[in-house]
Amino acid sequence: MGNEYGCHNRFDYSDDAMRAFQEWCRERYGTIDAVNDAWGANFWSQRMTDFSQIIPPRFIGDGNFMNPGKLLDFKRFSSDALKAFYEAERDALAEITPDMPLTTNFMVSASNSVMNYDDWGDVVDFVSNDHYFTPGEAHLDEMAYAASLTDGIARKNPWWLMENSTSAVNWRPINYRKEPGQMIRDAMVHVAMGADAVGFFQWRQSRAGAEKFHSSMVPLAGEDSQVFRDVCTLGRDLDALADAGLLGSRVERAKVAVVFDYESQWATEHTATPTQQVRHWTEPLDWFRALLDVGVTADVVPVRGEWDAYDVVVLPSVYLLSEADSQRLRDYVQGGGKVIVTYATGISDERDHIWLGGFPGSIRDVMGVRVEEFAPLGDDFPGTKNEVSLSNGTTAHDWIDVITSVADGADVIATYDDDPWSGLDGVPAIVANRFGEGRSVYVGCRLGRDGLAASLPEVLDALGVADSDSGSGDAKVLRVVREGADGTRFAFLFNRTRGKVTVPVDGEPLLTSMASVVGDGDTAEITPNGFVVTRSVCAD
Repeated sequence: MGNEYGCHNRFDYSDDAMRAFQEWCRERYGTIDAVNDAWGANFWSQRMTDFSQIIPPRFIGDGNFMNPGKLLDFKRFSSDALKAFYEAERDALAEITPDMPLTTNFMVSASNSVMNYDDWGDVVDFVSNDHYFTPGEAHLDEMAYAASLTDGIARKNPWWLMENSTSAVNWRPINYRKEPGQMIRDAMVHVAMGADAVGFFQWRQSRAGAEKFHSSMVPLAGEDSQVFRDVCTLGRDLDALADAGLLGSRVERAKVAVVFDYESQWATEHTATPTQQVRHWTEPLDWFRALLDVGVTADVVPVRGEWDAYDVVVLPSVYLLSEADSQRLRDYVQGGGKVIVTYATGISDERDHIWLGGFPGSIRDVMGVRVEEFAPLGDDFPGTKNEVSLSNGTTAHDWIDVITSVADGADVIATYDDDPWSGLDGVPAIVANRFGEGRSVYVGCRLGRDGLAASLPEVLDALGVADSDSGSGDAKVLRVVREGADGTRFAFLFNRTRGKVTVPVDGEPLLTSMASVVGDGDTAEITPNGFVVTRSVCAD
């Protein structure tokens, strides 16, 4: 149904939209006083006496601050309004074709948060997604991250890759082509992460129009082209997987979950935050990649998802944490769960009202730390700097929490090394704590992918987790397993590097691309952009 709702029409500030926003607020809050309370309207004398006084957060000039609670609710309203539009179209068609499953194409990627796709996942018969690759060194990892998040939105039910590209797109300033092998590899990453179908935009490349330079299955060069030959190869590969019984299988649950929250991303987009250098979406991606760098494969899970079913949960800059989710986290750790929480987590509740008493808000007891103040970093003024060293050899940038107290029994894993006048020298940076039957680690600064990877062995050790127990153990390989109802396991192994890798394989080799199985069939050599798929049949 439709196409990429919100891609080019996310917000509407018209009078019609204003009236719809007013009604949305009435349904959500009931009274105008409740709206005033949710939006903190006493500040700057913004109280309203009637729903008719609510107007959309229209642009009022650079340097002017919108009410953050109102802006957050307008983003919620905008997602809900387009979802209602989809539902109206869906219901009309369902009357004519009641036996036809209906869906629409999401746009799940690391940086795309135009809609709350986890919420939308409740109203489609099956989840489908459009994904276009990130050029450069993040290509494979970002794709795996986005596909894992899509699988999380689908609650590990099979989903579809509705759109991707055979090669270049046409809407970036520089539209990079895909390297040999990447088109087939990219499709298989989505399949490994739960997709039961692979689609492309577009079938035949147009000679004219706005997307004439967008790659297709049949390119401008015609059928006598490498792109079309690769498309045919991919088709045969997908047929082989279907014949082997892959359809309907589910992605095996990882032991580690990285939590992503659309509404936390929306809240951190506001212009009046401690630093404009921090947005929620970057931190889950950094953690996903850093975990891969130490051989740990994680699932990316929406905040409403079943993250409390995992052995280890990472909450990276989950800025909004409701009282209910705070209690959920507390119960999880109290019962023996293990959690990693970072800076900028639990700052506010779901209304963007700050939790009082010090940070991280309502979960200070779980984390065993108290933060009185943030220390944003930057180098945009003379004498300022965007880096502070840690005692473990890593470097913090952009954001530091000033941890002023640590619970009795908590262990300080790393501190800051800075000049004595900054107030940061010797301040705890990473702290491990025990809470109930579980354990927690608080990472109070932004370390980036490399710093996280360097810190993870000690962090996982503090949680009582061996990194080799949580993934492939090989940072050079992305390993994902799908398992069928009969116990048949399909293992996908992707080369993450720019060199050849040699990896052990289990089971019967089904597919190889830019790879070969050597020796007695228990080892594979995979070149860059290559992969291997094996099948292990459960013995009776």
